Amino acid sequence: MKDFKASTGVDLTTNRSEMIRVRDACEKAKLEFSNLDVKEVEIKVPNISENTDLNIQLTRPKFIHLISHLLERFQVILDRLFDASPNIKS
Repeated sequence: MKDFKASTGVDLTTNRSEMIRVRDACEKAKLEFSNLDVKEVEIKVPNISENTDLNIQLTRPKFIHLISHLLERFQVILDRLFDASPNIKS
């Protein structure tokens, strides 16, 4: 969103309906990345603001970087689970 604001001067974070459209497009991209063969996805939201389209190319490494804090939190939970249940084989 920072890049879009810098290039267009439009702050989408203040517009609830447009942010919903962006989130929906990002959710679709996340689902596309669930296919391990997919290396890059395009996030497209037409007419996001004043005849401006949102087009973002997102690579798998960038996606993983963006969600790394969530992956780290999940890893902590898994570690605790495995420590508490020694009968679970990894």
